[in-house]
This record gives sequence, C-alpha cells and structure tokens, in this order.
Amino acid sequence: MGAFTPVPLGNFAIGVNAVLPTGGFARSSSCTSVRDFQKTTSLAYVTQEGFARLQETVVTLADEEGFPAHANAIRVRMARLDAAKKARAT
Repeated sequence: MGAFTPVPLGNFAIGVNAVLPTGGFARSSSCTSVRDFQKTTSLAYVTQEGFARLQETVVTLADEEGFPAHANAIRVRMARLDAAKKARAT
C-alpha cells in the first residue's frame, strides 16, 4: 500500500506475490505462493473412549454415503474390541 510499495517490490523483495493463477482461477483463488507447492499432512489420535463414542456415528455416515468398506472397518474394530473386553472379563 502506498506510493513506495510498487508491485515489483512485492514480487522481488518484500514477499508479496502478484502472480495470479491461470485458467480463470484468479476469480476464486489467491496469488500463488510457496505454500501452493508444499504438501501438508494431517495427524489424528483418538483414545479408546473416543472411538467408543464415535463408532456408531461413523458407521451410520459411512453407510449413508455409500462407503461400506469404511463402515466395515469400524465394525471389525468394534468386534475386536468387544472380544478383547470379554476375554479380559473371563
């Protein structure tokens, strides 16, 4: 912003990029940056209690969305946890 901040300063010296995406994507996307070329990763950790609270919801949603393998993965884990719980109780 201002008279002493021309676009070339942004592009080459102060880190504000004016390179816009092509193919009409400039209407809905920001200027390109280093972040556009970096891969991000997500991590998650759920306790057994958390799994117990979420399992039925996930099975219901997976079934409704048409992802039977996802629902079955939860069902199998549920069955294994139930079997281990019964084995410990005996």
